[in-house]
Amino acid sequence: MSEEDRWLYSLKAIARKRRYNNRWVGYTFEEKFGHWPDSVLLNEGPRVEPDEDVLDFVEQKLERFRAERLLDVIDKELELLQARREWLERFRAELVAQRKPSATVIDLASYRSA
Repeated sequence: MSEEDRWLYSLKAIARKRRYNNRWVGYTFEEKFGHWPDSVLLNEGPRVEPDEDVLDFVEQKLERFRAERLLDVIDKELELLQARREWLERFRAELVAQRKPSATVIDLASYRSA
């Protein structure tokens, strides 16, 4: 069994266990080897247990995916916070502009000294 076949069958085993689509197998295989697997092999082949190197590769791929998703969420949250800050600044400016001038200010210090 060639290295590519071993990887393909290992990826298929992982996909079956995790209920992933065959496309995931194809994309992961392509990420590793630079080309799409043979369609005949993608749909057939022996059942094998995935080796440690294949499992490590898949876990690293999953970690990269999670990290990218987390960065996307953080970026969106930062955008929302910036929009909220801009809205609050506009709201505050409107309140200040609408504020009525206060009545005559009394200097309490002058009353105390008298």
